Amino acid sequence: MKYSETKLSEMAESSAIPFASLSHNGGLLDKNNTYDFRTFIQSRFGTFIRLINTKAGVRRRKQLDTLAQILHNRGVDYHSIPDCKNESVSVKLSNCCTIIERQNGKGLFLTLESVKYRGADVVYGATRSKEHVTASEEDIADLLEMFDHFLDLCHKVIASAENGLRQQNLLSEIQMPIIEQKVKDFMQKKSISNYHLLIDNEGKTVLEVQMTGKFWMVNNTVNLENVDRILGIIPYLLKRPDRIAEDGLGFSTITKYIMR
Repeated sequence: MKYSETKLSEMAESSAIPFASLSHNGGLLDKNNTYDFRTFIQSRFGTFIRLINTKAGVRRRKQLDTLAQILHNRGVDYHSIPDCKNESVSVKLSNCCTIIERQNGKGLFLTLESVKYRGADVVYGATRSKEHVTASEEDIADLLEMFDHFLDLCHKVIASAENGLRQQNLLSEIQMPIIEQKVKDFMQKKSISNYHLLIDNEGKTVLEVQMTGKFWMVNNTVNLENVDRILGIIPYLLKRPDRIAEDGLGFSTITKYIMR
């Protein structure tokens, strides 16, 4: 039993984009983003296994030797784990490594050992969890290949999203000098001194304006086409902050502490 290519692509598109990062430069992996990706993938792995258990589970005893032979016939790299308490094999695919363990009287269990992320193998270690699988040996082999393909699609989605972020960042950098001068002139004219203009980690031009104390309003939709309109509504919003959500032209409120 397999997901269709369309379904896999939709799953990757909807869930992998948040892991795109404008600041990634191929160096050391960002720990928070890597942890989140690893957690997300493990959750998806459990989802895949629960689906195959529901749709293709069988009650008969599954043989690890049979599964190993199926993997061998498909050209999948695997090896036995001699020091493991239970009969186990480690299966290495292009984007992940999985341990398959047979527990007497309980059946087969799958554990993600590592996943590839930004060209590096991210190991689960103590955070890995075992998933009981009840499908046939053939379906388990299908599952492993399908999940590895899903990971490949996720990597492609992330790469495409990062390319879009870089293009957006380049556009923002080109427009920034003109926008910066417009904002400076307007703020001086209106005697507004506490504001920030910046390019965020999605490559968007962002304008932050202090309302009072720790409360600011922020707009991340600024560009050459709308900057005059966005600036024009600021005096009104400063007097009527209760209307920001309805009339703010992209402004929202945030709490922002300034280190002195």
